[in-house]
Order: sequence, then C-alpha cells, then structure tokens
Amino acid sequence: MIGIRQSQQAFDPGNRPLQPMRRDNPAVVSALIPGKGTEDSIYLLANLSEKSHRAVAEIPDSAQDSPLIDLIGGKQLAAISKNKIEILLGPYQAVWLQQG
Repeated sequence: MIGIRQSQQAFDPGNRPLQPMRRDNPAVVSALIPGKGTEDSIYLLANLSEKSHRAVAEIPDSAQDSPLIDLIGGKQLAAISKNKIEILLGPYQAVWLQQG
C-alpha cells in the first residue's frame, strides 16, 4: 500500500475527494485516482462503517474490456453488467482496483 501511495499522487489537490456512492449510505465511498493513462488509473472503494456493505460501482467504458484487479488481494473482478462491478466490503475495508 505504501508503494501505491508513493507512485500515485492520491492526495494531489487536483484529484476529486472521496464521494459517497449512494445517498442512503454515505459510509461507502469511492474515488478515482487518475494515472498517466486510463489503464493506469486506480479506483478506490472504501467502507467507513463497522458493518459490511455491498458496493456497486460504475466503471468507465475503457475498463469494460478487461477485469479490474484488486491491487492488495490480487483478485480479479469482472463487470456484473455493462458498466458496473459489485463487491462486498467488510467493516472499515478499502479496496484499490486497477484495470488488468
């Protein structure tokens, strides 16, 4: 995780802050950390709650052709529909995804 933070300017003032994924559940947030190209971008999904939550995130059109890879766990996530992925986030869990 330290390597990811050093290589990606996650706290660059030009980047968008964490955004709630749904209005009815502000505990699950997401952020896009842009890279040099579309394939280098990192998607952060985080659960800021003490309960598990299922997150459904929209992915850009460019990420539909290849799976997203969990940078810490190494799992691949395929889209559940044309432009969405679904993942179960445990309490206080963050997942860093990158196009594979």
